Amino acid sequence: MGIARNLEYADAQARVRARIGAMPDASAWRYIAAAADVDNLIARMRASGLGHWVKVLPRSPDTATIEHHLVDRLQRVIGSIMRLLPDRWQGLKDWLRQGGELVDAQLLLTSTDRDRPDTSDHEPPPVPRTPQRGSLNHGPNTRRQDDRGGLEAGFDLWVRDFAQRCPKLTGRERYVVQRIHRMVSDHLQQIVLLREQAARSELIDINAQWRLRHQLARDLRSLLGGDPFHAGVILIYGLLELLQYEKCRALLIARSRHWDAAELMVGGG
Repeated sequence: MGIARNLEYADAQARVRARIGAMPDASAWRYIAAAADVDNLIARMRASGLGHWVKVLPRSPDTATIEHHLVDRLQRVIGSIMRLLPDRWQGLKDWLRQGGELVDAQLLLTSTDRDRPDTSDHEPPPVPRTPQRGSLNHGPNTRRQDDRGGLEAGFDLWVRDFAQRCPKLTGRERYVVQRIHRMVSDHLQQIVLLREQAARSELIDINAQWRLRHQLARDLRSLLGGDPFHAGVILIYGLLELLQYEKCRALLIARSRHWDAAELMVGGG
């Protein structure tokens, strides 16, 4: 049984370990964040293990181009995670696909530029996107407010549905997946409390949410020891990629709008 499981996960484990190993550390993130402008930032990202996220960005991209490009790259990561998971994880693959559709819907609600950048490279296509693109984007502002509220509720329901989509697990795999679920649940609750505190006070610590993100990344990496031949390692990889996406997005948009983004690096990579 152990040998069969090792063979089942051998290729995925090697790919995931290599990808995690290439992710920038705290000093590399500080170097990236010190870029003088958006083009220099993109160049530093490409040289620091973040090439996937900025692969075909044009020179001096505007915010809309950055947003559409990064969502496309995120969809490709989601697709790759789905392909790495064994067939018995089909329920979670469907869950991941739904998450990709929610991200796409969020972009449609917040963007004023409907044109996506050209991503016609030779990689596998991303997961399918939300159909009927126009359905969320016409009508008065009150409709858009309702759509945003519905989307937030949809994200909440989606996150809570994780455990039910996993197959029956045993041993190290069960332990790691349950720990991941608990870590993410606790992290999201901390974010909610942080935002409630900010709403009640005029003193806002702009670094606090990033510190929580950095702590989550450290906690996830702490689970990588021991037996690596299970789906938990793939899920850790996926979450670490999601955190990279978020930080790349924040840095790129800040530079495109000439904002100071030094606080993103508080707490390390």
